[in-house]
Amino acid sequence: MSSPFNPDNRAYRRFLTVIGEHFDVAQWLRDSDQQPVMVTMTDLDSGDMFTVGLMDSVQATAPHILAAIDISGGITAYGPFTGDTAANSHAGTVALSRGDVAATRALPLHRPDHVPPTEAWASTPADLAEIIHAADADGPAAIVVLLHRQQPSICAVGPFPDHYTAATWPLPDDLAPMVRRLTTALYQPSADA
Repeated sequence: MSSPFNPDNRAYRRFLTVIGEHFDVAQWLRDSDQQPVMVTMTDLDSGDMFTVGLMDSVQATAPHILAAIDISGGITAYGPFTGDTAANSHAGTVALSRGDVAATRALPLHRPDHVPPTEAWASTPADLAEIIHAADADGPAAIVVLLHRQQPSICAVGPFPDHYTAATWPLPDDLAPMVRRLTTALYQPSADA
């Protein structure tokens, strides 16, 4: 029997850790596959308890990068991360480690073998779109950042193993007249991110 609940879901794992610090916790498992189906929490002081059923879970799986734009408009990327929340949570680390960061934004990272759909582009202020440029091309990996000229928007494509591979990625013909292409470094997030 398949279950829509994933016991490796990060929110569920954190939930167990947090409640374990305040309650006596019992997990109820299905006999057939040892899948968790309920969690009972017992108050340590009073003995009161309640049980919650585990119905389903959702995991963020789409790759994202954190774009960091410095005060001159130079863009650098960090990632990839699993989902936009994970990417955005790295923004503080980037801002604290680099004094020149003016803005950060999580962006979906599109595979190089697919043309990014129109709805995948993130809107960008027009004045910012005018000054964005590649800040650092020689990183451990690279991405291509596409800036749409007609409606200021941005998207990221990659990752690529190096700057050369990213720079030679064939831009789809229908996008070429409408976009500015930037090849920039992609840095791995720190281990504690």
